[in-house]
Amino acid sequence: DPLADAMYIYFNQKPVKETVAVDKDLIIDYGSNRVPVGIEMLSVSKKMSKKSLLSVKVKLLTHQRKLLLQK
Repeated sequence: DPLADAMYIYFNQKPVKETVAVDKDLIIDYGSNRVPVGIEMLSVSKKMSKKSLLSVKVKLLTHQRKLLLQK
């Protein structure tokens, strides 16, 4: 959403059971069994160029109910 300077990445279409704000610009939605449904990133233009938005790769690792994101 260019007006909100936000981006949402869907992993699946399952219902959201829990939303966790990792920090002020990263929000993760979880479904049942803490399986990630999607992530919302705010202030995207400050973190990524328009060209890099054409191909976004996200690696998700879960360990003891903590979610780590790597570029």
